[in-house]
Amino acid sequence: MVKLEYLRYFKMAAEKLSFNSAAKSLFKSSTSIVHAIDQLENHYGVSLFVRKKSIGLTLTADGKKLLGMANDLLQNAELIDDEFISSHEGVRGELIVGCQEGLSWSLLPRVICALQIEHPNLKINMQTTWMEQRFAPLVNGEIDVLVTFLVDETLPENFESTVICQPKTCALMRKGHPLDNGLKRVSLAKLAEYPQISIKDGDGHKLFYGMYEDLGFKPEILFMTNISTGAQSMVGRTDAVSLRILRPAGDFSPLGDEIISVEIEETPIGPDLVVVTNKMRTYSRETKHEVFTKAVQRAFSSGEMKQHIYY
Repeated sequence: MVKLEYLRYFKMAAEKLSFNSAAKSLFKSSTSIVHAIDQLENHYGVSLFVRKKSIGLTLTADGKKLLGMANDLLQNAELIDDEFISSHEGVRGELIVGCQEGLSWSLLPRVICALQIEHPNLKINMQTTWMEQRFAPLVNGEIDVLVTFLVDETLPENFESTVICQPKTCALMRKGHPLDNGLKRVSLAKLAEYPQISIKDGDGHKLFYGMYEDLGFKPEILFMTNISTGAQSMVGRTDAVSLRILRPAGDFSPLGDEIISVEIEETPIGPDLVVVTNKMRTYSRETKHEVFTKAVQRAFSSGEMKQHIYY
């Protein structure tokens, strides 16, 4: 495989029909240009130029054919550079982010809007993932970045995580619920007296129901769903409660019932909110994975996300 640089030198020599002129245009030595042409001719076993001291260079038939092909290859190489290499306008390209439904409306819009200003050529697409999928979408190459909640998980080889925060659990209930006594905190013992709306997402259900079981409580499960809006609707119409990490965007359920979020008195071991990416090597420039992770960190360090998460 020949070096792309050799083709660039050849292209310039073919356009100038002079090694010296090509060297001046590329700010290289004539020796470098001649060496590149020699390497191409040796590699392909052809003559690319007719070299005449008094006249200069003339392209051979093989030289003309290679020039046409080299032009296409070099143009595609420039397109690849434009797609992936950062410029003065920031990083570029596409980043596919996987995250849970609740993060898709609470976190991602903040991050995307910030990155549109800083890196206008970076396009972010989102894919909904579930806790029970663990790292599968990332390992299978379906997404580039995973924003998720982890509890003592071992990362797959060649992946790394950045911990964003350690969120606290809250209880979602209707306004006027028997436990709505104006206090900002409630105990798991009190919550266990009421039916539960559970998140039907393997690890999610295990996490929240496990908080009760660790204290010897086994509350009734009234309804299971993997959609947060479904949980909010049921909470708004019943005395059931739902343990959550993410609080709703507003004070009303999708059906128009007023709901509230109350922090849990106990401090049960909960998940870490993390950003998981491929383990990156050392690069001379900032990557799109890094700018995304930093934007997520800023959304939390600024306090913006306190509207939706206790942390």
